[in-house]
Amino acid sequence: MVKGCSYCLTDVGKQAPKVQIVDTPSAKLCDGFMQYDDLQAPLNRFYIAETQAKKAEGILRQARLDNTAYLRLSINKKGAPRIVDLLIDGRPLKQLLKEVSDE
Repeated sequence: MVKGCSYCLTDVGKQAPKVQIVDTPSAKLCDGFMQYDDLQAPLNRFYIAETQAKKAEGILRQARLDNTAYLRLSINKKGAPRIVDLLIDGRPLKQLLKEVSDE
């Protein structure tokens, strides 16, 4: 793991932000930033109801093949991220699971 570096996030409109690796002091000039050492613990788990696990596995398996799964993050002023949502092709996983359950 690299110490003293951060991901610099630059707003580019409606698409995902532009990401560059910069030294942490320079990251304060970015629109947002995430420090490298913050990436392990808060971003390695996403919880859903156990009753929805099988449905979620199918959706995620296909999203992995299609490369359409993304995390929506919230980053505090210190650069520490937390997961807000898991998006599949731009749509929240919880919404997709509800649609599958309604069928």
